Amino acid sequence: MARSRSKGAAKTGEAEGERAIDSTGAFSPASPPISYSARFDDSQRKLLEKAASRQGQSVAQFIRLASLERAAHVLNTGSPTQFDFYGIAGLLAKQMVNPTVSHIDPDGGIHDRNPYDREEEFEAVASCLSRAEIEQLTRAFELGGAEFWKLVSTTCLMRLSPDSSGLPEPIDPKQLTQGS
Repeated sequence: MARSRSKGAAKTGEAEGERAIDSTGAFSPASPPISYSARFDDSQRKLLEKAASRQGQSVAQFIRLASLERAAHVLNTGSPTQFDFYGIAGLLAKQMVNPTVSHIDPDGGIHDRNPYDREEEFEAVASCLSRAEIEQLTRAFELGGAEFWKLVSTTCLMRLSPDSSGLPEPIDPKQLTQGS
């Protein structure tokens, strides 16, 4: 993507991403806008026009807001923040791949059991997410979007393959640059 400043815009020394944008996707008057150009084929253009129209936005507004939202999701989930994305992802992954129920024995004792364990019949009380956990999960999706879902699915895979044998090898950056 090419990057250019609007005509007459002076360099302000402002760090990238510090410009304020209102709820319509317009830049605040406090900073000069920077333009990026991108090329789209006909099918991509039609897709963007249809999606923008459905949201009641121009294509430019739609692209700007979608890009900024994605950037926030990537940065929010890519490193530790005050919101515990990793903890919430782990909670959801546990609920998805390692559910437990509370088994009530004849003496009134309560024990966690895997609901898929069919060795013997038992009375169970399901363990569900609490309202607070669901609210945290909702916030995680708002702040992390698709990047948060990637974190959840990766955590699920790790729980299903605790020995890591089913996971791919990490990419060694040194191998990518050899011979360059």
